[in-house]
Amino acid sequence: MNKNDVIAMLERLKSESFFSDFKLKKSDKSLIRKFDWGWQRIRLDHYNSFDLERNELALEIKPIYSVRFNIYHKWFEKYSVIDLKDQRDRSTIGFSENMLGKSKYFTGFLFLENRKDYELDYETMKNDILEHASYVFTRFQTLKDVYDYEIGDLLCGNLKRFNNGGDWIFENMFLARIVLPQNYLKVKEAILERFEAIYNNPYTRSSHMEIYHSKASEIISYLESMPLDDIPPELIR
Repeated sequence: MNKNDVIAMLERLKSESFFSDFKLKKSDKSLIRKFDWGWQRIRLDHYNSFDLERNELALEIKPIYSVRFNIYHKWFEKYSVIDLKDQRDRSTIGFSENMLGKSKYFTGFLFLENRKDYELDYETMKNDILEHASYVFTRFQTLKDVYDYEIGDLLCGNLKRFNNGGDWIFENMFLARIVLPQNYLKVKEAILERFEAIYNNPYTRSSHMEIYHSKASEIISYLESMPLDDIPPELIR
């Protein structure tokens, strides 16, 4: 089995009513639905694998469910160290199967190379995908939804997701400023505290962090002086 099998799976998924207005993007093995404000996407990452239970070579499929709000990222393009093409393809929020209730031991959906049980395996994957895509795309429809998830965890001290990278530091400050400005200073303080902890730890400090740390004052000054009049109110409710 190979990438053509993955594309065939996506074509079958697209025939489901839920995905009827999604477009198939063969280059990154995804189904995507675009809006003026961004997109919703399911991508099927795939790897050569081995099914231990059935003792057979297999193709492993890992669905990734993601949503992008362009405004969350667009303002930061001038500062991001990520390649512009990649930066414009980044999701605002994304989930794997493990983050949506699957066991931590779940690796992916396995399809045997000999295609035995193919239809049964496909039905199992399809049903999970429909359930999880519906949940993610319904749960995250505005930046307020993202705020509640991202900033809520940060303020509650659930910091596991905030251990690396760098763009999230300033993008989440921007999120706080536009969604709940009365909470901005509190959020800013929590984010900067986390930023310093990551930066001062040699195991989590990266070259990206070095660059962002040196430009932090400039970026924050720009963020705090940006006019917000053109932000569609329906995105922050």
